[in-house]
Amino acid sequence: MTTPIRTADGRVVAVIDGHALFKKVDSTRHMLRKPPSWAFDKATIQEAMDAGATKIEVWASDKGITYTATMAHFLEYAFAINRGHNPQLAMPLRYWEQDHDELAANIRYGRQLGLSLPSPPEELA
Repeated sequence: MTTPIRTADGRVVAVIDGHALFKKVDSTRHMLRKPPSWAFDKATIQEAMDAGATKIEVWASDKGITYTATMAHFLEYAFAINRGHNPQLAMPLRYWEQDHDELAANIRYGRQLGLSLPSPPEELA
């Protein structure tokens, strides 16, 4: 079961799935450029921790890369930033684990986001 994380204006910006804070992004629009980083509103991180999230997953769907970090690692290496979009915490890319398995990510995150995928043939199930 997933729990949506919303901004003050009601937009869903991430979900809690089990113990993970998950965010699907388009890196050309959402990645900080200087320094290259993934950022979250401080309120989103706090809400995720309050809900029991112990790790963060960012899926850059345009590149097929999943970035993963424990919440503790994120809090240790993140820096505070506010560029006009609420107070945020951002962690540079060099501190994220990166998985370049695009097919696995599409299958996993397609299911997490509630997209219906066909069942495998019986002989493969």
